[in-house]
Amino acid sequence: MPSSFYNTTTLNHPFSGSRGKELFEELGKDYIALQFYWDDYGTSNPLHTSTASLYKMTGCYFRILNLPLALQSTYEHIFLAFLAYAKDLDENLQYALSQTVILQLKKLEREGITLLVNEQEHHFPVVLFNVVADNLGLHQVFGYKRYFAGGKVCRMCLIPYDQIKVTTRIPPNMLRTASSYDNILQNGDAETIRIAGLREQSALNKLIFFHVQENPSVDMMHDLPQGHLRHLAALVLNELPNYDRVYQAIRTFPFHGKDAFNIPRPAQREQLKDELKGMTANAMLTFIRFLPLILRNIQIPRVNTSWGLLLKMEEILDILLGYHFTEEILQDLQRKIEEYLRIYIQRRGKEIIFLLQWKNVSKDFKKNDIVVFAQEGREPTFGRIEKQDDDGNYTLSKLRTINFVSNLHCYKVAETGQFVLCRAPAFLIFDGMRLYHGSFIRLPYSLFCESFVL
Repeated sequence: MPSSFYNTTTLNHPFSGSRGKELFEELGKDYIALQFYWDDYGTSNPLHTSTASLYKMTGCYFRILNLPLALQSTYEHIFLAFLAYAKDLDENLQYALSQTVILQLKKLEREGITLLVNEQEHHFPVVLFNVVADNLGLHQVFGYKRYFAGGKVCRMCLIPYDQIKVTTRIPPNMLRTASSYDNILQNGDAETIRIAGLREQSALNKLIFFHVQENPSVDMMHDLPQGHLRHLAALVLNELPNYDRVYQAIRTFPFHGKDAFNIPRPAQREQLKDELKGMTANAMLTFIRFLPLILRNIQIPRVNTSWGLLLKMEEILDILLGYHFTEEILQDLQRKIEEYLRIYIQRRGKEIIFLLQWKNVSKDFKKNDIVVFAQEGREPTFGRIEKQDDDGNYTLSKLRTINFVSNLHCYKVAETGQFVLCRAPAFLIFDGMRLYHGSFIRLPYSLFCESFVL
């Protein structure tokens, strides 16, 4: 139950994250959490889904996150919400959802469900926890535009397509918010909606305890193995000498156990262009994870920067594919991704959007954390968190910035006795900091290295 995870500092279950804890605080009790999964598939098409859209079906399924993890992935505990022809939903998706699934979810929110636990009846609210799907599916259900080749294509930020490809960090003021999402769509101006990368209001926002902008999901399969890793693999392989030896090393590597379920096949040199195609998502993930071991007998030139990129990606994958996270691990992940992106952009690499989304993990700020909530020129304005209300607003004790002490590489501050009210999206630093020796603050990174145009 959510209450079992409320005081944990380790992220190892959906309930241990900020979404799970915020729901527990808002509801004031344990609840039943539903996770919806959405995808298209071709039922009567022996060739390929995209070649026969008439037969494409949309399936929506759900699972109960309160069940033990060992049960959640079994067929007996994955339930069908609905099946429909994808074409029927294409133009009237939000209306169709509002007349079917949304009505059921709203009733569950209002009335809940009574269960027998240890021979005693307990009443639980039932809420939609999150929605998972591929990128296109998420854009459809969440009301965003349905193409990714230009404009504001990210579900989490407002950085345009051409700028996001050379960005290593998303400033908090560029993050999308629920209020901006609603305001743009309620305004009704078609051009403003288009420029913002939106299409229509999601029917899911009619729920009491869910808003699509506050509960984003990422598409790991298409972002990583079917996206960025294909470009990274081509970049690495293209720079290796004696490709015949490389080819043979990949072809003859003795994969074992579950790693042998999706054996990566080598590509001929002439097939290597901007990306390595022809592998399934699982095969690509196996290929990248094992590539340093596969090529253990290949001499890698010292000046090979793409090989250094590969090793940095291994460290990132080790974290992303893990089962337990702490605040320290997430901070380390952010640092590794930023370092990786800086080098990758210098190499003029492609397909980096996924990394910006993956590092944008929602974080909780605690009492006495120091945050930057404003800046005057190049001088940050600090505040110390005193409390957080039920609406997610933080009361800050404002601190006066005296100066930057260069030999300590810290800012010196003093109390002002003034208080301000802020929301986390307004903070200019993702990480909560601390006050040292009563007056010194060390920023985790520079605030002033990049600029963006809205």
